Amino acid sequence: AGPDVSALSGQLPQLHLVDLKVCGLSGEELMRAKVAAVCTGHEVRKMVAGKLPSKPGAKCHLYQDLSQLMLDKTLQEQGIVGQEATLTCTFCPTDLGDAWSFVQGTASQEDPLALEGLTCIEGATTSYYLRNLPETLQNLTFGWM
Repeated sequence: AGPDVSALSGQLPQLHLVDLKVCGLSGEELMRAKVAAVCTGHEVRKMVAGKLPSKPGAKCHLYQDLSQLMLDKTLQEQGIVGQEATLTCTFCPTDLGDAWSFVQGTASQEDPLALEGLTCIEGATTSYYLRNLPETLQNLTFGWM
């Protein structure tokens, strides 16, 4: 149950839906989805990251025009309203410091996608992050080496 409400759009006429088009850097359309304008940037990013193929060592970032999508604000709060909107998706290197802080349970903010792009985790001392393992993960080792 994510923010994609394509199947429900006929049943929810009062819900303000945005036909969201996600494109790559060269302008090619990667995906489309109808989402509620009250979805947060985090929910949209999670949906997009779940539908696009993952890339080892890289994390999905979304932009509207020149501004990065704010994860803690709704689309509506970011001015993404109306019938249609276009976001650009780019893959940037995974921040290993953020990922390690998340694995150790010392991250300043909880970002379930902090591990996105990792291929190996060694020396983990907690199991807190196990529900957020990325598709790219090929090796996982517990305890100190």
